[in-house]
Amino acid sequence: MSRKAFVHIGTHKTGTTYLQKWMLGNQGPLAELGLFYPKIGMMKRPTAQFKLSADARDVHHDLTESAAWRTLQEQLMSTDKDVILSAETFSDKIRHEDVTSRIVDFFNALNMKTEFIVF
Repeated sequence: MSRKAFVHIGTHKTGTTYLQKWMLGNQGPLAELGLFYPKIGMMKRPTAQFKLSADARDVHHDLTESAAWRTLQEQLMSTDKDVILSAETFSDKIRHEDVTSRIVDFFNALNMKTEFIVF
């Protein structure tokens, strides 16, 4: 597995929104460094992938049952970049082992290693 999927599950009130705004505003420079910060799943606050985190909890089998995760899958299949996902709400969902497993399985199917980042 040469590519990586970084799943930032920054807990609430730790500067996560600042980081997300920075990544969204710097998608070009990030891409030049080989990192893809997708706009997929951005709902309430248009800087974080809230829909992806919610669907990771609500889908009970394969994450590709979710339209947002299918779209992410399609985008990742057409790029050679690593991906960064970030949402405070991942910290609420990731506590459940089945959610974590679904996320890891999703990226494994794309031959990507998942790394969770918490701060």
